[in-house]
Amino acid sequence: MTTHSKRGIPVSSVSPQYLHTNSTSHTWPFSAVAELIDNAYDPDVNAKQLWITKSVFKHQDCLIFLDNGNGMDYDKMHKMLSFGFSDKQQLKKHVPVGLYGNGFKSGSMRLGKDAIVFSKKANTMCVGLLSQTYLERTGAQNVHVPIVLFTYNGQTVSAAPEHAESLRDILAHSLFNTEEELFSQFKVIESLAKLSGTCIIIWNLRRKSSGELEFDFLKDPKDIRILDDVYKNFRETNKRQNQESMSVPESVYSLRAYCSILYLRPRMEIILQGQKVEAQSITTTLARPCTDTYKPECLKKAIKITFGYNKKSMENYGLMMYNKNRLIKAYVHVACQRKGNHTGQGVIGVIECNHLIPTHNKQDFDDTQEYRNTMKNLNIKLEQYWKNVNYSHQAFKPVDNTESRTDAAQAICPRLLPDVSDEEQLGCLTTHKGQKKRTLVQCQDKTEKKKSKQIDFDNNIPGTSTSTASSAMFSHDSSDKIVGRKNIKTQASSEHQQNFEVQLLQAKQEINQLQVKVNSLEDEKSALASCCESLRNDRLRLRELRQSVASLLFSFVPEVILKRLDYDCEAVDEILTQVINKISPTEADSK
Repeated sequence: MTTHSKRGIPVSSVSPQYLHTNSTSHTWPFSAVAELIDNAYDPDVNAKQLWITKSVFKHQDCLIFLDNGNGMDYDKMHKMLSFGFSDKQQLKKHVPVGLYGNGFKSGSMRLGKDAIVFSKKANTMCVGLLSQTYLERTGAQNVHVPIVLFTYNGQTVSAAPEHAESLRDILAHSLFNTEEELFSQFKVIESLAKLSGTCIIIWNLRRKSSGELEFDFLKDPKDIRILDDVYKNFRETNKRQNQESMSVPESVYSLRAYCSILYLRPRMEIILQGQKVEAQSITTTLARPCTDTYKPECLKKAIKITFGYNKKSMENYGLMMYNKNRLIKAYVHVACQRKGNHTGQGVIGVIECNHLIPTHNKQDFDDTQEYRNTMKNLNIKLEQYWKNVNYSHQAFKPVDNTESRTDAAQAICPRLLPDVSDEEQLGCLTTHKGQKKRTLVQCQDKTEKKKSKQIDFDNNIPGTSTSTASSAMFSHDSSDKIVGRKNIKTQASSEHQQNFEVQLLQAKQEINQLQVKVNSLEDEKSALASCCESLRNDRLRLRELRQSVASLLFSFVPEVILKRLDYDCEAVDEILTQVINKISPTEADSK
């Protein structure tokens, strides 16, 4: 039956099928998990700890999310289970991640078909049910969310009389079939979260076509992992982006690894499968870190960017893009890193893009002009960092010109470019103050040591004596020796200068020769590309010709199944010839 407003205008309804449709925005299971983590993290809940566990209840595999946050009353739970309500507000410097009022619905229904929510706040306790199975069994035409409010008066717990029907449906269509079973979950909240908290239990978990759960709970009992064939879409995406050589980051298939980098500045402790997740701020884990700035047109203040090398693996690199402290895109290759010539290999850039708008599933940004400008500038800055700052460990040498760089260039990150604020121009990369100070002290120490050695040399020239007689006797000889040494030094300096000029000339000649070879290779590359394009066109024409011949022959010999032939294989020519021979054997024999 259609619901109308007080003015008689029809009110939009939400179909039960929308629960599944809405969940498909999460193509990656961990993005759905992140939505539930965000709900506990946001300032309206402000949990200090969140427990994520897999359990079995009444022979059902369940995922459980329990936090020690502020809890919810009836109205707040109703908004949580409804669509599009988001009244989250910033609390001091704690900015909420939630934006659309859809995270719990899309996230929970992506992980499983059914979810029940328990929340305790002071003396009130609420239970709410969001269940596709319940809606299917009852034949509901709209999404119904039974919610029950329990009140504790110091001695007994009682349900509000107006919620009797909701209580009946929850007991009939959830995993908890008695009030005692419901109350037992509130006791779990009290044992871990104490005064207030929320517990979400999801069951009928998503399975593969083979019937196997998409999550692997056995390989590492302290982790929740995604099976290889579940995240195969990630590998296919890499291939489309010319990232075949890039290994799959651990955060793609390990929930523990993903949670460790989910927030740029961690505020909440996550306990996964009974063991604390060691959160890490990526900027503190980089080798040779340098900071830069980028000033979008829409902002008054520039954004800080940190560049550095991944010390753990040269295979995982790119941009780590956060929004409101939350990771949105990880290991994004900018244009220079997709060229396939090792440019920018190993380099990670960390930036908090609060000026960009995340997509519905918080795994990408809206493709706006501001986003394109940001990616363009980050590409330029990352490539400039890679050209100026070298890092290598063990066999990891991501750049070819390593030997030509001086020790000073390795020890200190230089100012690369003038510091400007326009978004189309570059900022300057600056070093950390501590690193710069240490380098200056080292340079001063080296200068002082050189001066000290020179003084010692001048005061202890061989052939001199402290006695007056010896000084008078050998004064002329000593003077000659000093003059001779000066001449030798001058001559050596001149020879050194000549050698340097010869080496410089040879280096320039080698550079010119290499440039000629590069130009020649580029010409060959263009010629090969043209040849490949021509061969590709010829192959297409040959395929079309084979198909035309096959279609013509099919009209003469309909019993031959020619539609299943592989027209890209040369063997098809022999098959077509045999068909022709069958049609006109006499003519074929005459040939």
